[in-house]
Amino acid sequence: MNIFKEDIRLPSDFPVRIGKACIERPFSGDKVYHWHECLEITYVNSGSGFYEVNGITYPMSKDDVILFNNVEPHAWGCKQNEHMLVTVLIFNPSVIASGELDLFDNQYLKPFNQRGTAFSNKLDASRSETGQILQLIRDIEYEISGRMIGWKLMTKTKLLNILTLLIRHFTDSLKPSEELHTKASQLEVLKEVLEYIHKNFTRCIRLDELAFMAHMSPNYFSAFFKQTLSLSPVEYITKCRIAMAESLIKTTNRTLLDIATECGFNNMSNFYRAYKKIMGYTPRELKK
Repeated sequence: MNIFKEDIRLPSDFPVRIGKACIERPFSGDKVYHWHECLEITYVNSGSGFYEVNGITYPMSKDDVILFNNVEPHAWGCKQNEHMLVTVLIFNPSVIASGELDLFDNQYLKPFNQRGTAFSNKLDASRSETGQILQLIRDIEYEISGRMIGWKLMTKTKLLNILTLLIRHFTDSLKPSEELHTKASQLEVLKEVLEYIHKNFTRCIRLDELAFMAHMSPNYFSAFFKQTLSLSPVEYITKCRIAMAESLIKTTNRTLLDIATECGFNNMSNFYRAYKKIMGYTPRELKK
């Protein structure tokens, strides 16, 4: 498991981008989560796969729509030997509202700014409003690719239409916007800690050294970490080790003992137990 912040560069004069991507990465324990400062709405053109965000796995297939705000690390992938073609619309909030004083336009960003725990990132495909949003994304793709006179105005209009539909029909459970800022701050606080874990998870990492890096007591740090990532520090480190182990099993002919030792496990019993708990099968079953 790996989490990183992606630096997405959008045009400064009109920070909106849309494009297609083909997802072929196997959806397994070797997940890479990323987050970014722009907002994202994605739909599936063809194929099937999965997105994972906030500890929830969403199966995705043709015409499904999913959205992410700017503090939600998310991962994606497909079943073995399958792929998923997606259209990804990303935009900076400034294209809608230029600042906090722009109170009217800021209301349109509520579906992203005020995400409640009961608010699903994936939109219900059976609802007519989801179909309308899907068509609006396609309209935006047409405007941006064609760049005819007035394309920026039309793109913003279509985007506002999408956000209006989200506000009207998909915001039954909202949290105060302060929670968004809290989440962003928590991710920034943990950024150095996560980078340190990714570089050192194959050795013994003590809780007190991570807490020291975050300028917290060990108990407070452990609670803070779990609140932010829905995993304890130990669980996170273990997932990093299992992801590395799975990759080595798939790509090398080394023994399971060698792999377990290199990934930071001090005995085979712990390795097998952790691997089965996270992956759902044993490392020996994968090796076969």
